[in-house]
Amino acid sequence: MILTSVFILIACLFAVYDLKTNPKKKKSSSNRLVEGISTTISEFPFMVALTENNRLFCSGSIIEYHWVLTAARCIVDTNKSYQGILTPNKYFANNVVVVRGNTTYYDGSEREKSDHTVSSYIFHNSYSRTLKAGPHNDIGLIKVKQPFNGVYEKRIPLATTPEMEISSQIYTRIWLFPRLGRNLLWLRCKV
Repeated sequence: MILTSVFILIACLFAVYDLKTNPKKKKSSSNRLVEGISTTISEFPFMVALTENNRLFCSGSIIEYHWVLTAARCIVDTNKSYQGILTPNKYFANNVVVVRGNTTYYDGSEREKSDHTVSSYIFHNSYSRTLKAGPHNDIGLIKVKQPFNGVYEKRIPLATTPEMEISSQIYTRIWLFPRLGRNLLWLRCKV
C-alpha cells in the first residue's frame, strides 16, 4: 500500500515535469493536471525544491531526515550514457544541486529558508523514458548532508487509506511556477 501511494505521487510529479518541459505537448483533458491552488509550505512541509544557482529544476518529498524521494528524470541525463549506463545530469555531475524547503525564497524572504547540500544520489537502474510509452522506473533518492529538521521540514505522512481504484481522484503537491507567479501549488491529478 505504501508503495502504491509513493508510485501515485511520483506519477503525478512526472506528469507535471513533462508538462513543464514540453509546453506544446497536448494532453487530453481527462489526464492532465488542472486547477492549481496556491498554498504554503506550512501546509505541505514535506515538499522540497531541487535548485541550481537559485533556479528550480525539479521537486521532491522528504521521506527521512536525510533523504528525498524524487523522479529519476530529475537526476539523470536521458541523452547521455557511458557504456550503456545512464549518467547524472549536469547539475548532479557538477555537484551544484541545493535542496531547499521554502515556498517564498524567490520573493526575497529567506526567514525559513534551509538549504541542504547533496551527499549522494541513486536512481532506478532500469529507468527509461520513451516518447510512446512514457517513463518507466522513474524514481530516485537523494541523500543530503544536513538533516531535515527545520520548521518547515517534515517527513511526508504515510497513506492511511486502503488501495485506490484506477481513475480515482487523488491530490498531489508539487513545486510549479505558473506564468509569472512563483508559488507552491496544490494540483489535482487523475490516476
